Amino acid sequence: MVEDIIENMEDRMAKSIKNLNMDFFKIVTHRITPSIIKDITVECYGDKYHLNQVCTILAEGGNTLSLKPFDKKNISIINKALLESDFGVMPLIMKDAIKINFPKITEERRLLLIKKVKKIGELCKVSIRNIRRSINKKIKQLVKDEDFSLDDEKKYLSRIEEITNKYIENINDVIIKKERDLLCV
Repeated sequence: MVEDIIENMEDRMAKSIKNLNMDFFKIVTHRITPSIIKDITVECYGDKYHLNQVCTILAEGGNTLSLKPFDKKNISIINKALLESDFGVMPLIMKDAIKINFPKITEERRLLLIKKVKKIGELCKVSIRNIRRSINKKIKQLVKDEDFSLDDEKKYLSRIEEITNKYIENINDVIIKKERDLLCV
């Protein structure tokens, strides 16, 4: 029973790390790749689709993406979705394609992005600690219900703390890696 609780805890913590990586991936550094915008949703044909399902996305140079819709009627819908996204770019409609130029990142913008990275990382750490807190409560409740001894409680709480520290360290590593990526010119 306790093993299931701890396994569930690790799954939840792993999902937090995965979400952190996805959030960091959306923070544009000096390398622009088609995958940064592929998850933007577009409403067409009466349903919602990811951008990469309605157009081809190609990287042109270091800071330009070209989008070629499969159906030319969707250009305005794709353009609207890009404008509403949180990337802060101005798409340029060209006949049957859309071009997106991502501006070069200034030093001031890099420092703002680093602050954002640290803030997102701290929120993830809080999430990990909240998971730990809820699991610790479950363990203490099991001891209270006399299912386990105090020695068992101490052993499980110690193990939970070790797992939590491992995930917090993982978050710190991800933050440092993203900061280095942002500082790289």
